[in-house]
Amino acid sequence: MLAGLGITKGIAFATTKWLGAWGGAISVVVLLAVLCQGCWVERAYLFQRTPTEVSRDRYFPNPFAESSEIARYIEANSAAIDKVAILGSEPQLFFYSNRKSATGHIYMYGLMEQQPYAKAMQREMIVEIEAARPLYLVFVNVDYSWQFTNSSPTLIFQWVDDYLDASYRLTGVVDIGWDHSRFVWGDTATTYTPLSKNFITVWRRVRSF
Repeated sequence: MLAGLGITKGIAFATTKWLGAWGGAISVVVLLAVLCQGCWVERAYLFQRTPTEVSRDRYFPNPFAESSEIARYIEANSAAIDKVAILGSEPQLFFYSNRKSATGHIYMYGLMEQQPYAKAMQREMIVEIEAARPLYLVFVNVDYSWQFTNSSPTLIFQWVDDYLDASYRLTGVVDIGWDHSRFVWGDTATTYTPLSKNFITVWRRVRSF
């Protein structure tokens, strides 16, 4: 708003004080030159790079670019009534897959903070997931998705391995890379070892109780 006000006032000042009728035209030319210079400097971001490339440039290793592919897999292999649990802070997966969350906790940040309710919130999330019995559980092994600290409660990590072993089968691995990410689905995922420290695992429920 201040930039727009400055331009408007500058044109008015140039027109009345300095250059008369030519002041407005010259001011517009200067403005266009400034805008073109900005577009030229940011030409790769604005015109050349794809949205996926821009996302990786700005937010790597957050799995924003990978989320749509994960969601397509979940949507194609589930029914509209099936629920999904995401252990991580990737709520866009619910939107992309058109599936509801198995828990009200769709971000992990509050559960990891040094605050008096963090452990209770983790316990609540665990209870909600176990009660909902989601068809898919997605575990996001990316530090930014958790913002885990040395003082964070570890209850959810102590719980998840046993829960997955008892009721779920690994059905997908997303190996997050700088240039591209590798998606491994089905039985192949059970023997695949991620090359990156940043990866996502997708688990499908195999027990109905």
